[in-house]
Amino acid sequence: GLIERQPDIYLSEIQDHIWGAFNINAPASTISLSLRRRGYTWKKVSHAGIERDEACRNQYQALIAEYPPETHVYLDESACN
Repeated sequence: GLIERQPDIYLSEIQDHIWGAFNINAPASTISLSLRRRGYTWKKVSHAGIERDEACRNQYQALIAEYPPETHVYLDESACN
């Protein structure tokens, strides 16, 4: 079926498929419950950064190790507009 062909499919994509194939607006909660009852579990999809560079990371860690930890400030801008 759909999930076997595309195991990393999102609930919203399943909703779109159901709407396109059957013209039924199925809530994500209903799809989720149905999948859990059939033994499907949640999985976390993660992708390693393309720019990941182990040598660069080691160099950075050596550089910041020269400063006391209480002077470090980290910003997460992933939620910025």
